[in-house]
Amino acid sequence: MKKLLRHIHEHSADGLDTSLIVGAGTGSLLGDWRQLGSRQLLLAEAHPRLAEELGRRLRHDQGEHLLAVAVTGDEQPVATLQALNNLAYSSLNQAVDLFFYYPNLRRDEALQVPARSLEAIVAEQALDGRQPHALLIAAPGQALQLLQATPAAALHTFSWVIIECSSEPLYQDDASDSEIIAWMDGIGFELVTDNPDAIFPQSQLLFERNTTRLVQHRLHSEVAQLRSQSSAEAQNSQQQLQDLEQQLQQRDAALLELTGLANEQKQQLDELVSENARLFSACEAMEAQQAELRQALQDQTGQASARHAQIDAIANERDQLASACEALGQQHAALTTAYDQQASQIADLQAELTALGSRNAELTSVNEALENQRAELAGAYQAQAHLADEHQARADALSAAADELATQRDAMAKENARLSETCNAQSASAVECKGHLDKVSEQRDQLQKALAEQKGTFEANQAYVHTLEREAIEYQHRQRLLEEELVKSEAQLDLIKDLLLREPGL
Repeated sequence: MKKLLRHIHEHSADGLDTSLIVGAGTGSLLGDWRQLGSRQLLLAEAHPRLAEELGRRLRHDQGEHLLAVAVTGDEQPVATLQALNNLAYSSLNQAVDLFFYYPNLRRDEALQVPARSLEAIVAEQALDGRQPHALLIAAPGQALQLLQATPAAALHTFSWVIIECSSEPLYQDDASDSEIIAWMDGIGFELVTDNPDAIFPQSQLLFERNTTRLVQHRLHSEVAQLRSQSSAEAQNSQQQLQDLEQQLQQRDAALLELTGLANEQKQQLDELVSENARLFSACEAMEAQQAELRQALQDQTGQASARHAQIDAIANERDQLASACEALGQQHAALTTAYDQQASQIADLQAELTALGSRNAELTSVNEALENQRAELAGAYQAQAHLADEHQARADALSAAADELATQRDAMAKENARLSETCNAQSASAVECKGHLDKVSEQRDQLQKALAEQKGTFEANQAYVHTLEREAIEYQHRQRLLEEELVKSEAQLDLIKDLLLREPGL
């Protein structure tokens, strides 16, 4: 460990700004850490007893601070520390193969200790990435977990990183040194050296931040992010296009449906107008027929009155004839009495009797004629009565038909009013449908405009991504040329050194 710290000190002429030690223990290397010349020295220790002992040794007035917490990957208020009889090997993870290499180790009690995430600690310090900082992770079995849980931007604030790990996993969820080296290389940290004095299977690795690779890594990250964003935006745009097309299809279908409905309503309106006109014509025809029937009824009523007057005249004449007949009967009775009284005077009155017989025959003929006329008048009276009954029945039927026609006329008037209201409602509905159709057309135009704008934005993003890719390729090419020039320069330096060393007296 001292060799790694010495390397950092030798390559940091102006000293370090901040050094963060994760797993400081009792501070056995506190003197070496102070040799780094850090303006601020932060020491984190999870075990309460070790943290108390470490705190007594710190120089708080010289920027040395104790963090009595367990450093974790994820932010959590409390963590469980799996303590061993040798506290240097205690970890937040369960030991697995550790006892194979260190059989004298024994499990001790599990402790609940305060915890803070590495990301939160780094963010709290607000480190300036332009200043040199160092990070030392001496947390058994947790190195890769802490690194992977911390954003790369937070780790890039450190110029130097020292990691204590093992050549193979010894704890649960642990990682080997080769896995840690590969992961650190992936985020822009190069392995400078390892501690040759570390006892197997322990490893101590020193990493230095490669600014050039960080720029390249950042460009790759930006390109990947832009590709991801472009892909997401493309998918989103495609989804929006599909949604807009679907909405457009739905609006077109709704427009067609509303158009069909409007046409159907217009057709119904035309049919209702035609039916209304037909009913109005029928109503006028029925009113004319009703007027004719009323006139015919009046004519029939006049004729019936005339017939009744004629019947009354015939009845009066019949009464007069009956009176005359009765008078004749009385006269015949008187004559018969006189005939009986003057039977003795038959001879004398033979001539008068003959005359009276002739008169009697005439009166009999007249009586028969009167009886025949009376029978004819009675038949005519019965015919007139029957005709009057027929006229009365026809008048009643005409009156009932007139009432029915009046009822039908009132019903038709109400139906006409309802049809007029329906016609007005259909007209208003047609106007409303036309307004809705205009609104749907306007929304469809807006959707088409938004679709064109989304397409333009998508094409612009694609062009920007292609530009960044070309710039990244050009940067890689220039980086490769620079590395080749560096290799050539190093070779020339080696050649110059070799030539100088061969000079006599050197």
